[in-house]
Amino acid sequence: MEPRTHSSSPDRYGGPVVVAVGDAETHDPSLQHACAEARRTGRPLHLVHVLTQRPTTAAERLLHDVAGQVHALVHGSLRVETVIRTGQVVPVLNELSRDAGLVVLQRRQLSRLQRLVSGSVSAQVAGQAHAPTVSVPEGWQPRGGGRPHVTVGLDGADDDEGTRLLRHAFARAAELEAELTVVHGWQLPSGYDDAIVDETAVDDWRTRYLQVLHRRLVPLTETHPTVTAAVEIRHLHPADALIQAAKDSDLVVLGRGRLEHPLVSHLGSVARAVIRDAACPVEVVNDH
Repeated sequence: MEPRTHSSSPDRYGGPVVVAVGDAETHDPSLQHACAEARRTGRPLHLVHVLTQRPTTAAERLLHDVAGQVHALVHGSLRVETVIRTGQVVPVLNELSRDAGLVVLQRRQLSRLQRLVSGSVSAQVAGQAHAPTVSVPEGWQPRGGGRPHVTVGLDGADDDEGTRLLRHAFARAAELEAELTVVHGWQLPSGYDDAIVDETAVDDWRTRYLQVLHRRLVPLTETHPTVTAAVEIRHLHPADALIQAAKDSDLVVLGRGRLEHPLVSHLGSVARAVIRDAACPVEVVNDH
């Protein structure tokens, strides 16, 4: 079957699917996700390996082996290029993202100490990239059977950032022929929440939030009539609500989050936590 190209895919992002190839023994999760995206949209696949020193025979062999894995997955149905770049991983991937349709990275299972020392490449790239980025958990496998499920994490129900994020999420759900759930988690700072929030307050917040959000959802459901959308408002920390939702999702879509320093590109704390702990791929888009 020929890959289908969707003119309504969430783009301004029309370039190749860029996959970061590291030194891990297996890249199967990220390759599976990237191949599915490339086949669905008809985009080429670029396998990128970044070195801090001059290219070596070992690096060339690694990319050759990974390209072999891709050809085995797609039976030659994709245009595949291999790219070796010299430099620091995050700046190189950010530069390549300028012409990419999607950047795919495999999230390694790092200990807390390793994260403190080296940081998360996935989070750093997602906070700065020009194209959407997807962080795929190291042990992830696609869910089998049933209709795909996309979850989008939403903060404000009536701001421009939320509208752009919803528009992207609806387009992604339509492209994937998936159901869509809009998840909003909220919780007051520890201490205040337990003291002043009761069931009545929770219900009141849910009602007011839904009233505002409804105005945003109506035109999107009309534009994407094949997308069945639901809303879940959870009295939980936003990151916890999304990590729970990820257990039953095929993709979580997030914005970068509200920035403490608007002139510096980085992720908010919720996006960082979800990338770190979600059980499914997490796609981050620049919603600013």
